[in-house]
This record gives sequence, structure tokens and C-alpha cells, in this order.
Amino acid sequence: MTERFTTLKTKDIIKEIGGWWSARDMTPPPSFILPEDAYVRLSEEELTHILFLYKTNSSICWVGFPTANPDNDSVSKEVGLKSLLEYCEGEAKSEGYSVMFTTTNTPRVEFALGELGYKVGDQDINQHIKLLWEQD
Repeated sequence: MTERFTTLKTKDIIKEIGGWWSARDMTPPPSFILPEDAYVRLSEEELTHILFLYKTNSSICWVGFPTANPDNDSVSKEVGLKSLLEYCEGEAKSEGYSVMFTTTNTPRVEFALGELGYKVGDQDINQHIKLLWEQD
């Protein structure tokens, strides 16, 4: 199996990954809140995993919307997600970031994060979001 990591323009893959979210009965996030680039894992040149790395002007970056192709088998989903996260860790470190974090309640993502040494920061907290684009 040939595994490769890279970034792709979100606009070029948004329809495909939107289908992945829809296949899980998830509402895709509006494309305008996604970074311009998506970090991706390719296996045999087929897109298998994506995630978005939200970069800040501090030493913290945020992993958003990690997603696997729903056609992958469960072992491939776990192995691929872990390897993509490890790739992104290396990229983040090379860009000067010292902390990566994310929020999730997806068991497969939580498992992969735990396997890679991520710790649960807070529990029993509420996430507060205001959709500013709906204010206009």
C-alpha cells in the first residue's frame, strides 16, 4: 500500500468530503469556515482521510473536522487517521506550533487521539458558538 500525505485546496475536494459527511448523516460545515487547505491522506492515490488545521498567530493550532472516507474498512479508518494526525503534528512543529488541540465526541477519533498521547483537557463543559454570518 502506498500512503502519501499532502495538502489539497478545500475548494477542490469539498464536494467529495461533503458526501462523506452526508453519508454519516452529518451536516457539512459551511465551506467558508474551512481553511483554504485541507490536510489529506492518500492511499494508492485515493483520498482516504482529511482534516483541517486552523492556524493561529500563537503557538496553538486546532484540528478541525477529521473525517475518513466512509468506504474505508474500520481498521483503515483508525490507522489512516492516526498517521494523518502524526503527519500534521510534524507539520505543525515545523511551523513553530507547540500545542495541537481539538474537540470531539466521536469514539474512533477519541481512540486515535488517545493512542497518540493526547489527553482529555476538560470534561462536562459546554461549547458556545455564535454564527456571526447569521447576524446580517
